[in-house]
Amino acid sequence: MSLAAELERALHYPLGDQLPPPGRATELRPGVKWLRMQLPFALDHINLWLLRDRFQGREGWTVVDTCIDRAESRADWEKVFEAELEGLPIVRVLVTHMHPDHVGLAHWLCERWNAPLWSRMPVTVGLFVNPGVCPAPREGAQPRFNRSYEYDGMGDAYARFLIEEMIPHAEQAHGFKASANPDDRGICGASSGAIAAFTAAWERPDAFRRVYSMIGTYVGLRGGDAYPTLIRKTEPKPLRIFIEDGENDQNI
Repeated sequence: MSLAAELERALHYPLGDQLPPPGRATELRPGVKWLRMQLPFALDHINLWLLRDRFQGREGWTVVDTCIDRAESRADWEKVFEAELEGLPIVRVLVTHMHPDHVGLAHWLCERWNAPLWSRMPVTVGLFVNPGVCPAPREGAQPRFNRSYEYDGMGDAYARFLIEEMIPHAEQAHGFKASANPDDRGICGASSGAIAAFTAAWERPDAFRRVYSMIGTYVGLRGGDAYPTLIRKTEPKPLRIFIEDGENDQNI
């Protein structure tokens, strides 16, 4: 018998196959209600929770996770509001993480009940930037991809591009104001994008201080192999960096 099968046999399910019906809850303990809503994915459901709570002097319920934002999910929530809240309001919405089935209806629930959102991270805007491509100069020729030039290069050019052009453009085009606090900004990338993210924060810690680097090309393409020495020769900078790597990523 496999380890997974042995572990499964050791589990005990006190409710057996009993599941909460759509729009209703199963009370597990006084003040703890289990909801289950359908998802249009291979993983076809999400478990949600109602916790009896008192928050800022108000008696009510805390919602834990929200389901994706679609008409069917909102309809299920309307049934929950009618049948499961016992005449009390939702006093806060708690989101465990940022997958769309967990955070999707947070805005709707918060607005509906004038309830604050609690989460492990604040509302976050993602700005995704493709590298430049120079069109082919003539028929039959290949375009020139600027990825290595933009990403693997040393210096502050890419950081300035983000700070002076891309972020202001996104703010103007989409009507939001990004935080100017560098501790609120994360920058990440993979391969050449990883060294680009690191270099942006290294050159401009006044703008970026959180870096997620995946299998970065810290090698001698355009000078990145100098970082081990450069880091040791430079006074510490206020950066927090997660570096992930592996082996055989070139399949050779």
